[in-house]
Amino acid sequence: QIGALEAALSSDTSRPTLFVQHYPLTTGQSWWSDYETSGTTVTEKKQRLLSMMGRFDEVALLAGHNHVSGHFVHDVGGRLLDEYVAPYFGGNNGEDLTSGGGFLALLVSPTDGILEVKEIPAGTADTNVATATLVGTYERT
Repeated sequence: QIGALEAALSSDTSRPTLFVQHYPLTTGQSWWSDYETSGTTVTEKKQRLLSMMGRFDEVALLAGHNHVSGHFVHDVGGRLLDEYVAPYFGGNNGEDLTSGGGFLALLVSPTDGILEVKEIPAGTADTNVATATLVGTYERT
């Protein structure tokens, strides 16, 4: 599967590229483990993903799983790569969208790349109204 992903990626490294997966790079090692069925270590898997990301001028990783929002920066050979973790989508195990949780929204330009990443809280009294809170702005490195 990973070989197919690498082959499917654009050869145009200036094209803004988003990687999206369930498990963040920053989550516990056990979530990344395949119990040695692939013969690849967790560290090697994470490094392979970061290497694929590093091919692109404008790139970010979007993930979830942790149920808490976050912005992490990974240094890959002096290049800084952004990872954004989405919050859980609501309180009471996701059943109550009027309390807690939220969503990530990205502003991406086909020519200028990833302009900003915002967290949109779900916990508003009126679910038709959301106030955007800036989590992080992607800065070119």
